[in-house]
Amino acid sequence: MSVVLVVFFILYLLSSFCFNAYTSKKHGGTLLRCESGILRTNLRIILYLIALILGSFVVVSGLDVVQGYIPGSASVGPILAMLILIFISEFFFTFFDKKGTLGLSVTKKRLQEGLEGFNYGAAIFIACLLPSLLTGSIDPFTNISGRLNPSLLGEMFGILVIAALFEEILFRGYIFRTLTYTCPAWIPLTLSSFVFSYVHWDQAVLTGEADILQWLFRVNVFLAGWIMAKLIIKTGNLWYAWWWHFSWNFIQGPILGISVSGTDIGREFGAIYKEGNDLITGGSIGIEASLPATIILYIAILKEKEITRFFKLKNTLSKK
Repeated sequence: MSVVLVVFFILYLLSSFCFNAYTSKKHGGTLLRCESGILRTNLRIILYLIALILGSFVVVSGLDVVQGYIPGSASVGPILAMLILIFISEFFFTFFDKKGTLGLSVTKKRLQEGLEGFNYGAAIFIACLLPSLLTGSIDPFTNISGRLNPSLLGEMFGILVIAALFEEILFRGYIFRTLTYTCPAWIPLTLSSFVFSYVHWDQAVLTGEADILQWLFRVNVFLAGWIMAKLIIKTGNLWYAWWWHFSWNFIQGPILGISVSGTDIGREFGAIYKEGNDLITGGSIGIEASLPATIILYIAILKEKEITRFFKLKNTLSKK
């Protein structure tokens, strides 16, 4: 796999310079910079990826040092990785793109968008779950006292908030936003959604479920990634998509006890599946591999404006 990635990177680098030579001849500028004087998009992305690789070494080295002083500090790694990712992304936004940002500042408008995103994510997941409830395939009250343990919920809340933010920055952060400035919207939407889906594929494969469920899962994660990417384009920041993402995972896992993307998150809170059609329930992968989820997510994409308008909070927070 590493050899394939190296070959791909070399081919991409060579093709990038060929493309830059063509565009500089046709539109002006130089091989390295566009006509406005800013480093060309493909080169910025290459440098960004190199910075992420170097940043990963910093995370690994820093984690070894921290765990040497604080044994058992398992949560330090993800937090350190996220901080490095944020720093590198903001640095490239500021010094290379000279516009844009991740939009992580805390304002009343951001908080409002986060609350809207949470409500939207919860509602759409419940809509995907509804056929399983109506057919009696799922019992949402199984082991509910154990699932709603405050300390356990608090721990999972923190884990899933960080995980959702990390994935939003990684898959729909700098590279995605940079491409939206220079390409038709469908290109970054398609690329980011595909990569987001692809990195989750192995989780479904490990469940051993039927191929049709695994393909439904891949399609559904792609559609969910598309929704979150569109929310970022619409708002210009990560808040709405971040809390949509968190809500989707938190409601299905800790609250309802359903497997999140085929992982143990959800199962440990008590299985609530009964006998039912796997196409409706998604089997052991979870609702994300169900046919109702495909239909609901696709409708959500088609009716994006109407749905986001429905969850609009009428500037409630911004007026306070």
